[in-house]
Amino acid sequence: MNGFPGSHDSDLYEESSALDAATENRAVVNDGVPDSQAHSGTVSQSSSVSEPAAGAALAPATAASMPQSSPAPAAPSSVVATDGFRGVVNRLARTKLRATGAEVARRAAAEQAAADELAVRSSSWTRCMRVLVANRRGGVGKTVTSVLVAAALASLRGSGVAVAEFSDEAGGLAGRCEQPPVRGVDTLLARLVSAGGADGAFVYGNGQVQSSMATMYPTVDPDREPFTGPDVHSVVEALAPLFSTVIMDTGNGYRSAAFTAALGVTDVVIAPTLAGPDAVAGIRDLMNRLAGLGEHGRLLASRVIVVVVDDGRSVLSHREVLDELAVLGIDRSRVYAIPFDAHIASRGPVVFSQTTAASKRAWLAAGAAVAALLGAIDFDEALLEPAAVTASISPATRFEEPAPAPDPGPDRATNVFPHSVFQRKAN
Repeated sequence: MNGFPGSHDSDLYEESSALDAATENRAVVNDGVPDSQAHSGTVSQSSSVSEPAAGAALAPATAASMPQSSPAPAAPSSVVATDGFRGVVNRLARTKLRATGAEVARRAAAEQAAADELAVRSSSWTRCMRVLVANRRGGVGKTVTSVLVAAALASLRGSGVAVAEFSDEAGGLAGRCEQPPVRGVDTLLARLVSAGGADGAFVYGNGQVQSSMATMYPTVDPDREPFTGPDVHSVVEALAPLFSTVIMDTGNGYRSAAFTAALGVTDVVIAPTLAGPDAVAGIRDLMNRLAGLGEHGRLLASRVIVVVVDDGRSVLSHREVLDELAVLGIDRSRVYAIPFDAHIASRGPVVFSQTTAASKRAWLAAGAAVAALLGAIDFDEALLEPAAVTASISPATRFEEPAPAPDPGPDRATNVFPHSVFQRKAN
């Protein structure tokens, strides 16, 4: 089963005939898809999916693998109006006028948001889980994704979510914090290196707590030295006792020591992208990188969640984006679309409560998918023998990148995904 989760003011897949023309923004239409499938964000591969209207975002839903889901909404013809003029008439005259498509959409959106909130709150894990945010292309929303996924989780789960900046050089996390930071990941690392460790109060005090309750660890010194692999390991180990989730905001180099170390200890990968060929190509490079990392890379490839951020300059339709990602083995049920949000596009501090309602719902849906996946991973680990679980999370058994394979020669492809949809079209 395939679906395309994302974000939209109407927040559901529906038959176009079910929506009033007065609906401000249309949801994506899945022609011929049963209501139960449409609401859960899943459609069969044979189902046709029409393109959204110009400027419309993609309809949200929780990930197909999530255990929680809200019931399918009733067909508009059977929903009794409770809002607006029709709702007033129904209450006064005790009639049963049908709800408009706009009302049905609003109610379904509220149900879906409630299901996503439940998924975030009810998913649980018993160790510090690490989430890597990666795309080697700059300007695709890695830092924004790190901040807002953390905000979606922390606003519902409490203060147990941290974001650490592990880019080779100073990145943009400091500029996205609600207040200019005075301490951060580099000041924490300095103490860890000089003193051989730090107590919990010092570790926590080097972060900046946001209004969402997420804690940021940005770079304070713009001239700091590039992080090494041991640097990343030291910071992750220091954060683990204090936070149930550590989101790692990375840079643009897939071969750097910092990225390789973060990749080696991560549980889930979030790949943000814009709706453009160059940005999506960064995900193809990421999947190629994972393909060369043996069993650990294969496992991570099955745990990639893609976030398509609309920066107001999108040049591709959602169908083209999905086709491109399908070539990489990324199912549409793992793709989430974020509508344009002027607050995010301002490139200043990001405050979760100041994002638009549609944007907030979209980030919540993506956060719900992450939370459900982390819970599933922890559950799978719990089924292993205790010794195997201990070995899988022990710092002494960190993933090591395998030695590079011999050059296959000019007659063999070196990339698992060497060509994109767009390259094939050009040919």
